[in-house]
Amino acid sequence: MITFAGVKFKNPFIVASGPVTSTIERLKRIDAQGAGGASTKLTLMKLPYKSAMRMYSDPDRFGIVFADKRLELDEGLRLVADAKRQTSLVIFANVTHVGEDLAGWATLGKRFEEAGADIIEANLNCPNISLAGKMIGERAPLNLGGVVGQDPATCEQIIRTLKNTVRIPVVGKITCRVANIAELAQACKKGGADGVVSASGYPGLPHMDIMNHGRPLHPCWNGVTIGSVIGGPATLSQSFANVATVVKNVQIPVIGGNGVHDWRDAIELMMWGASMVTACTVVMWKGFGVIGSIIRGMEDFLVEAGYGSYEALVGASLSYVKAGSDITVHPGAAAIDQQRCIACGQCSDLGHCDAVVQSDGVYSVDREACIGCGICLGVCPSGAITLEANG
Repeated sequence: MITFAGVKFKNPFIVASGPVTSTIERLKRIDAQGAGGASTKLTLMKLPYKSAMRMYSDPDRFGIVFADKRLELDEGLRLVADAKRQTSLVIFANVTHVGEDLAGWATLGKRFEEAGADIIEANLNCPNISLAGKMIGERAPLNLGGVVGQDPATCEQIIRTLKNTVRIPVVGKITCRVANIAELAQACKKGGADGVVSASGYPGLPHMDIMNHGRPLHPCWNGVTIGSVIGGPATLSQSFANVATVVKNVQIPVIGGNGVHDWRDAIELMMWGASMVTACTVVMWKGFGVIGSIIRGMEDFLVEAGYGSYEALVGASLSYVKAGSDITVHPGAAAIDQQRCIACGQCSDLGHCDAVVQSDGVYSVDREACIGCGICLGVCPSGAITLEANG
């Protein structure tokens, strides 16, 4: 059990808003796997354009979402109401609206509160299509999602409007496509937010068919936008940094996500400061069963590592986040375990390194030549290399 924004959750794993939370049937499957909660598919009062799911997918590395179908207001309200009747999930109502129309935001919040939502998630990140239009010079992009999220003052006004309208908690889903994500979190806090969600993606473009005039590799789409967002494991380190930046600078609970692929990723994100974690892409790739796998792994870790609660591990790594001038670089060198070494030679062919030597098929490290960079650890396929500090 864990409490976030005054709401009790059976565990800290939330399935993020996306295609996997767009129908009651999918939400029931999420519930069956034991998730603490789910954020319903993004809902708008009026859809700015019609679309369908299109994604460049490279499983276990990254996915780039070109476009997706959002929900009309009546669809979103019905989904939340059905979810509260038919599941035990804590339900986040993920909503967005034109930034300057505060009355519209208030209406959205009130309608979803009446539908039974447990938490309002003000999406200050999606859709990204407006921001993409702005980035390539479109004259009057709609002031939605990613555009709204560029302006801390507008974010503060939206959150304050929602807090003055509803009695349930309000969280802001903030964009990482700014110079300082902590400023957005601070704006949400000033507006009265009960927490923020840091789970947004950076822009990305897909690989292309180089033999077909550079056409992007998706036959069911005639182009891509710079609003296309990257998800999956390749983004996890960026998510660590975003969460840590917010938590180090703003006293507000954070739900962290984007890149969570397994239970270890979830635990690490919490150690970087997230109170709860959220994921979507991994469920798209691996199915609903991965939810239960992640939760079981997290629970087993708590027992094995001796943590009495999830709260006890939140922020465990934050003390290691320092200014560059405060970091001491300790001398060290790599060592090769000959029992595990398979003599593949990958560690001896690094472009910057002269420390790994080979004699009669046996690889070893010249400790005097080794600078202790650690790159060889990552290329070793058998886990035979360790890094040891000197002294």
